[in-house]
Amino acid sequence: MICKPRLLLLISLLGFTFLKLQAQDCSSIIVEDKKINSIHILKTSSQVLVVRGNYSYSIELLHDDKGFIGRMFSKSGVEFNTDDEVIFMDNKQQRRSYKFIAMGEVLKQGGAPVFTNDLKMDAEAIKWFSEGTIETIYIKNNISNQMRKFTVNPNRQAEFGNQATCFYNKLDKSLINTSEVVGVDLSGGDRPISSTSRNKKPVSSTPVSGGGDKATQEDEQEVSTLRKELADEKVRLKEEIKAEREKADQIKKQIQQEVMLAKEQGEEKKKEIANEVLDARKRAEVEMEKARKEVADMVQDARSKASTEIDKINLSVVESRQRASEEIAKARDASAAEVAQARQQAADQIKQVKERLEQAKLEYADEIATARENSQSELLRIREETANMIAEARKQAKSEQNKTSEEVVVAQQSASQQILSIKEKAAEEVAQAREQAVIEKEKLAFEIAETRRKASEEKALIKQNAASEIAELKESIAKEKEAAALEVAESKKKAAEEIGETKQLVAQEKERARNEIETTKQSASEEVAETRQAAEAQKATIAENVNQARQRAAMTIEQISKEEAGKIKSIRENAAVEKEKVANEVLAAKKRAEEEMLKIQKELQDAIAAAKAKENEVKEKSAKEVQAARVRAEEEIKQAQAEAQARVQEASTNAANAKNQYATSVASAQETSQGKIKQIQEEAAAAIAAAKENEASAKNTSAEEVVQARENAAKEVRIARENAANEIAKAKQQQVEAVELAATSIAEAKRNAAETIAEVQKGEAEAVQKAREAAAIEKQKIAGSVAEARERGSQEISLIKEQVANEIKLSKEDATKQKEQLALDVLKAREEAAATIATTQENAAQEVAAAQKQATEAIALAQKEMLEKKTAFKAEIAQSEQDAKQSIAEARENAKTEIDKILQETASKKAQYVKETEEARSVSLAEINKAKQESSEAIYAAKQQALEQINTVKEETAVQINDEMTRLNDLKKEVAQKRKELEDEKTNTINAIAAEKQKVANQEKELTRVMGEVKQAEAKLASLKEEIEKLEKEKKGN
Repeated sequence: MICKPRLLLLISLLGFTFLKLQAQDCSSIIVEDKKINSIHILKTSSQVLVVRGNYSYSIELLHDDKGFIGRMFSKSGVEFNTDDEVIFMDNKQQRRSYKFIAMGEVLKQGGAPVFTNDLKMDAEAIKWFSEGTIETIYIKNNISNQMRKFTVNPNRQAEFGNQATCFYNKLDKSLINTSEVVGVDLSGGDRPISSTSRNKKPVSSTPVSGGGDKATQEDEQEVSTLRKELADEKVRLKEEIKAEREKADQIKKQIQQEVMLAKEQGEEKKKEIANEVLDARKRAEVEMEKARKEVADMVQDARSKASTEIDKINLSVVESRQRASEEIAKARDASAAEVAQARQQAADQIKQVKERLEQAKLEYADEIATARENSQSELLRIREETANMIAEARKQAKSEQNKTSEEVVVAQQSASQQILSIKEKAAEEVAQAREQAVIEKEKLAFEIAETRRKASEEKALIKQNAASEIAELKESIAKEKEAAALEVAESKKKAAEEIGETKQLVAQEKERARNEIETTKQSASEEVAETRQAAEAQKATIAENVNQARQRAAMTIEQISKEEAGKIKSIRENAAVEKEKVANEVLAAKKRAEEEMLKIQKELQDAIAAAKAKENEVKEKSAKEVQAARVRAEEEIKQAQAEAQARVQEASTNAANAKNQYATSVASAQETSQGKIKQIQEEAAAAIAAAKENEASAKNTSAEEVVQARENAAKEVRIARENAANEIAKAKQQQVEAVELAATSIAEAKRNAAETIAEVQKGEAEAVQKAREAAAIEKQKIAGSVAEARERGSQEISLIKEQVANEIKLSKEDATKQKEQLALDVLKAREEAAATIATTQENAAQEVAAAQKQATEAIALAQKEMLEKKTAFKAEIAQSEQDAKQSIAEARENAKTEIDKILQETASKKAQYVKETEEARSVSLAEINKAKQESSEAIYAAKQQALEQINTVKEETAVQINDEMTRLNDLKKEVAQKRKELEDEKTNTINAIAAEKQKVANQEKELTRVMGEVKQAEAKLASLKEEIEKLEKEKKGN
């Protein structure tokens, strides 16, 4: 098994090989390839090496009759001068320098200046570029002796390698000069480019040659050894301090990377969870779409088979519920999509902020490296100049010692040693002052870079926090929209169910009224038929018994007329009572209808008033929220403006203080230098006066024979001392001027740095202010959109409720009118039936009376027998009718009871199914919300714990870092466990929803089966009715 480091190395090598293989397609890189007179002219397109903010550096490779050229382009960057250098460094720390050979040109591109110049290169450079990986480039200005460092990104490294590989592979090696070498190899191990030699002795450690004894030389050698040891110890301590700082910086950087990684993982997990919820809802939507399609097919099939209006209304209710469920699912899908989109936008914004922050860190590192390189090169130059000055002074002092005359020689040696000492001291002081100035400039450069880095980090943090807050607000908006859509869908669903129930009640009333009318008509027709049948039977009986009754009847026509008139009167009175009863029922039905209409109108007004009140409440709440958001945004903008003004004021104050300090420092340096120059001049004048006095005393005390020699010696001594005094004064004056110049340069550097820092702070303060104002405005817009969405939702809900109330009102009014009309139809049918019965009975009575009149004599003869038979027949008919009515009533009662029972069971089952479905939906929604809440709480807890751990890591030592890393790993495991639990809960929820869908489908099948049983019961009832009618007919036939 391959260990992890080797595996990572193998992956990186494969990735690098893949990037190299991409270089095979060189058609987009090589822009010119031709051969003219044994010269291979080859040119590549421009390849960007460095991009920093608003400036960039790029290069194109070419070969022509002048040889190999690397044409550099600087867009809004530094200018390329002749003999300036570009130093390339690869991943093996190998460095090579190439110089600019042309005067340079300035172009314009989009209003920005583009400086271009040519680097002289060779074939070895192109080969080195193609085989290696260039990580860093240095641009050195040899006029100002300034150097800038730029780190090349990995993508740019690969692209530059592809460019060099294509260029090198396309070259015809037989047409190029491979012997020319122009690159300078600056590789020196781990030593920096501008680092100075640490084995050099201090400039004052070399003893003055001549005039010293052995003991002095041994002392100077010992001092030199001690100084060397001291310098080595300083170097070692500096290296240790540097190593510790680099270690601490590495640990800080690692912690920051881990913090950023934890944040990214948190955002990625949020995004992943949102995408998983969206995918789960999409999958659920697919399953629900299949179920809806199946239900729609079932509904269509059932509708095609539906025979009654109640079945059709039930199917329409099912369709309304299905549409409401579809709308709810669409609202949830839209909400999940908006949440996922908000998370994606937040992740993209955080990614952009991170890239900008990484770019700022890279610029900061390059600025620090550039400042170090410049300071190191400046220190090296100062030390070299100081060493040259001291060597020159020593050389001059040594030449002054080769004079004749012992006194002159001694004087000149003393003067030369004094001059040498003064020059060495002055050179050391000047070097120290210049080195101090360079160090101060380096510190100021570090300060500026640190200020920019802190400003960039603060701006990035503000943008990141604003992006997170905006993402949270957008997620809240999506949830608000989802809640409003759900409420609208639920309102539509309830309205559809209520309208369906109303229509179902209307249909039931229609069915009941129709059945009642049919029953009344059937009863009336049966009664009329029975009456006619009885009359026909009676006439037939009378006709058959006429002849027999003639002998036995003794009834008069007056008695028959009187009896029949009484019967007709009784029949008419009964009809009048029935009519009056029907009229009373009609009035009562109309009154009930009017009361029902008033009740419906009141309910409508109450519903509209409640909807308006709810809408006004939501509007008022939204207005308060918008006002509060506007107030918060104004406060945040004012706070940002105040902070920006405070920062600008502070920066301006610092700049003003720096200017005042600069003026004070310059004045103090000038005053000090003037005082020292005056003191030096006085000392020089005193030395010259002392030399003249010595010359005069030598003249006065000499003998005649040695006068001339002494005068000459005294003159030489005076001249030597005067020259020494002048040299000393000149050296001291140069020292003072150098110190003054160094102090002035330090003050000017501090002033420039303060102005730069002030400008950076002002710019960053304005950028932070703009970012905060933009975030506040965005929050205000989001709050306004939330309020607007709520208000729209409230208006839509209110409008839907009003429409529902109107539809319910219309439905109820229609139902009431239909009930009234049905009642009137029933009463009219009863009235018509009563009139028909009365007419039939009256006609039958008249016919019977006519028959009786015609057969008065026969009736009189057979009256007694006829009455007996008639009584018997009436009793039997009444008994048969009673039995038939009782059987019909019992059958109707049983059928009604059975139908009511079936309907009740069906309604209870439907209510149970609806209840169970609603409970399942509620449980599922509660579980989903719980899972979301737990996920949100887990992520929030993870963030809080991560922040606490980060703060703890920053405060504690390196030993506690490992413990915090362990806790961070445990936190990752916990988040992974939470995620796994969330996925399990989500899976269980999906399974539960599927089970509930299956349960609902089974219940729908059961409902279909029950409806089939109801139809079978109705068919059975119809068959029973037919059997009863057959029995009645058989009885009547008997």
